[in-house]
Amino acid sequence: MGVSSILWRPRRVLYFDLSDVMERTPMKTVVADTAIRLFNNGLVNMFVNLLGASDSRMIAADMQRYENYVVKILWLNGTDDQLDLERIEKAFEDLLPWTNWTITAPARPMDDELNNLIGSRTVELSKPLNYSFSLANGSRFVIQANKNVMWEVWKDSGEYDPINQYLFEHVKDYFNLTDLEDKSVIPVVFLQLRNDTAIGGVAGIGPGVSWFPYNLIIIGYQGSSVNAMGESGQILLTHQLRHEMGHWVSLSHYSTRIESEYPKVICSMRTLTNQFCTFCKDARARMSFISYYQAITELHSNSSDLLDRYGNQESLNLIINELNNSLQLFYDWEYAESVRTVAEIYHELEDITNEARHRSFMYTRVIPIAITLVAVSLVSTVIVFEIRTRRKMKRSMRNTQYSTKNANLKLCQLI
Repeated sequence: MGVSSILWRPRRVLYFDLSDVMERTPMKTVVADTAIRLFNNGLVNMFVNLLGASDSRMIAADMQRYENYVVKILWLNGTDDQLDLERIEKAFEDLLPWTNWTITAPARPMDDELNNLIGSRTVELSKPLNYSFSLANGSRFVIQANKNVMWEVWKDSGEYDPINQYLFEHVKDYFNLTDLEDKSVIPVVFLQLRNDTAIGGVAGIGPGVSWFPYNLIIIGYQGSSVNAMGESGQILLTHQLRHEMGHWVSLSHYSTRIESEYPKVICSMRTLTNQFCTFCKDARARMSFISYYQAITELHSNSSDLLDRYGNQESLNLIINELNNSLQLFYDWEYAESVRTVAEIYHELEDITNEARHRSFMYTRVIPIAITLVAVSLVSTVIVFEIRTRRKMKRSMRNTQYSTKNANLKLCQLI
């Protein structure tokens, strides 16, 4: 397939914002020159280990097959203001339409140990930090910070920062978790600081980190960015949460360099929008399809002997046909529907495999044991019957002998 057919195929385009290219380049040379450079430059940054996993420990994030996600937000020092959680749920159900999302956000005071740790890492600034935000009425709102919490999220993605380390160690206790390998549960810590205190050198809504290997998302921010800015502050906070959760499901930032030659994508991963772009949806759906497809292949391969002997062959043939149809949907770029169908096929194969396992257990364990028990019971019955018969015969013979003896005795007396 040539570049031109990729660009102009009517059913789908790779969802870059090509407006900058169109403005600077005559249409006739788009395919031949500029678009090729755009793809070559952009795709390298868009795909790091398939989607967004730059850390080898996060490659598992690409292969997620969860269909129900639970996001647990712990709002430390929160104000009990309500976030628009439904907007976030809808964004991710739109991104992964075969999934369901539930989000809760209880608030509680920061524990003393963490509070003391943050206090020890808070410094007075020689020059205040300022954050300016444009409001809907055309005015601007400015937030100022005179203090800053040292939060080293830019070095090694913050893995060794003392605050992050503390939260990594307490994630089980904070969220009452027993299984950190279950990544369908997404724990989130909101660190709400004093109104005049920034975090990570950023005023207003500070940095966020999505640590899939440690099972935790952390977002820090200056309290006044939510309290004083009202709805605008919460929009920024929910956007930051949506962005970090996007990393959790393995979406990338796209290009880390904002230059004219790099794609500018309208997407929650890059700008203040409520939705993920078509490129994100397609990329995530492709990985989900591949993950389910590989799981089906592995399950069938590992259970082939079992299924050949004890599986429902009619159901297996139906699954093969359904899998071919699902694969065709994938080839036709109907990604969301292909994932829905391949997920159903995976569960159907699980059910058939479990049924085959049950039959195998019945035929190789239960039925032979039952036959053995029946045989033993029959043999025992026969033996018991034989013993009883012999006893009866002996008793009968003794009675006969006794009767004969009595008859002979009476005959002798008569004589």
